[in-house]
Formats: sequence, structure tokens, C-alpha cells
Amino acid sequence: MTLKRLFVFLMITGAIFWSCSDDSGNGTGPSSTEEPPELNVEFPTLPEKMQQSNDPHAQQVKTYLMIANNMSNTYLAYVIPPANAGNGDMNYTWTDGEVTVHLDISESGNTIEWKVRFSGSDGEHTYDNWLAMEAQRNKAGTQSSFVIYEKGIEGPAATFDYNKDDADTQSYDFKAYGSTGIRLLAAVNADSSGWAEQYEYMDNQFVLNEKYEWDAQGNGEWWNYNTDGSVSASGTW
Repeated sequence: MTLKRLFVFLMITGAIFWSCSDDSGNGTGPSSTEEPPELNVEFPTLPEKMQQSNDPHAQQVKTYLMIANNMSNTYLAYVIPPANAGNGDMNYTWTDGEVTVHLDISESGNTIEWKVRFSGSDGEHTYDNWLAMEAQRNKAGTQSSFVIYEKGIEGPAATFDYNKDDADTQSYDFKAYGSTGIRLLAAVNADSSGWAEQYEYMDNQFVLNEKYEWDAQGNGEWWNYNTDGSVSASGTW
């Protein structure tokens, strides 16, 4: 998948909230004897009642989290190098079409970091060791984040943060900027209860559009909001 196709995927899907690699890339180094560390995100389990519900609001929550998982698979492909791309020192290089992908992985204390850079051309943009993505996680796997950049856009195109606290509550925060900007924020507790919020990007800020809360049995409540923050509609499932 080229960089252009990567960002087209993001925009078409509405800037997705929630690993696989593209093995079609051609590595330029010998196979590494050491498997690279993985940047993975634990996907939460919703109550069975919500998973089976035909209520459109319960379905919307499930869709947000499913999309988030797809987003992770799409972006995290670039931090999983092809088998023949390593040089044994957590530095990897391979080609994707006319673009050369450089992946550098480093460790410092309790943190693992990834940086993805591009060189070459995807037919629309030319890259010269350009930083396309950077990510990090702690070694326990309870906290991770990544930032996606887009050529010609100042600042990040999208950011993602994941955290799992001592009570096993998992929180997710995905933001995508631009004309189709969106923020998806959610937390799922150990008993599968939780909440989720969807924001739209307007006038350089995220404005709350929808909110959902549900209990461990899958019973939930929802709210829709006007741009001034007032509730326009609400209900339960």
C-alpha cells in the first residue's frame, strides 16, 4: 500500500477510530535473526447483548470500535517489516512500489519507539527521508500511541492514544484533522461496560456530536448534540 493509498483509505472511511503486514514489499537487507517488537493494541469486548442488538445506536458503538480495529491494521502495517528487510539492528528497509520505506526501532528504558520514513515517489508526492509515522509504547503493552503525517499538511494528519489502567479499563482516543476531521473517544471497563463519544472537527476544534454509555449487561443510553453543546435527541436501548 503506497502512502497515497494509505491516506485515501483514511479519508474515505471518515477518519477511522479503531496486525497485518504487506509481504509484497521487497526487503533490501538480509533476514534478521531477531523478531522486531510489535506495536499492538488490545481490542475490547462489548457485552453480548450489544453485539447481537439491532438497535442502530448500539450498532454504531460496535461499528466505531470495529473501524478502529481496521484502522490499526492499516497503519500498523508500516511498523511490521517484511521478513527479508532487517539488518539485525532493528533498522529495516523495503520498497513499496516506487517508495522506499525506512523503519527504525529503538528502545529507551521502558519505552519502545518506531519511526517510519519514505524516500522516492508515489506518483503524487516526492519524498526525501520524509517522516510519515512515529509511534511508541511501553514494554508492558498498557500504553501506546502513534502519529500519522500527510505530505503538504502542516502538523499531524491523525493521532491515536491507547491506555490500559490498573483496573483494566481500556481507553482509546483517535483524532483525524482536516475537512473530514473527526475524533472518536471511548473507554471500556473490565466488565465490558463503557462509554464512547464522537466529535466533528469544526472551526479548528472538535465539537461533540454523539455520546453513548452502556452497562455490563449491554443496556445503553445515547445523546445527540447540537453544535452549541445542547442535546438535540436522546434515548435508550
